[in-house]
Amino acid sequence: MKLPCAVLALAALAIAPSAVAQGSTADEIAKYRAALQDGNPAELWEIRGEALWREKRGPKRVSLENCDLGLGAGVVKGAYAQLPRYFADADRVMDLETRLVWCMVTVQGYAEADAKKNPFGSGNDRKSDLEALAAYITSESRGVKMNVSLRHAKEAEAYRVGEKLFYFRGGTHDFACATCHGEEG
Repeated sequence: MKLPCAVLALAALAIAPSAVAQGSTADEIAKYRAALQDGNPAELWEIRGEALWREKRGPKRVSLENCDLGLGAGVVKGAYAQLPRYFADADRVMDLETRLVWCMVTVQGYAEADAKKNPFGSGNDRKSDLEALAAYITSESRGVKMNVSLRHAKEAEAYRVGEKLFYFRGGTHDFACATCHGEEG
């Protein structure tokens, strides 16, 4: 009888550290989850976008820090708040994503088809490079008042077209963008 009790006691001693480890692992996971709630998951994409912005990529092996988003080459702080805007070097009005593709082509040397390939993530929580870059640049305008210019004729025309599209009612429910996103929506 002493032998089975000794074996049982030995087994209990062997299992005890494992039970403590499982408890501490569960506690650590709970702490990790609580820490995640303090932040915004988009910050992970912003960090990735910043790394992509600074990384020397493409056939020319240069970073997007040479890209002018309208406030000077490499300036991202507040740039999104002034988009879309007219860019003389492209002779057209561009929004953020269009300008990023343009810079990937002209600055980094990508073929336009490659720069536009997979503009949106796969849907499996894998964001595209373009989405990550847009998240980073947009985050750099957090708290900055929107200040879209209408000084250039092409900017004014783009605004008029956008306004018509915003108020255009269509689809099976006869909704416009303004239905949800207007002053009353």
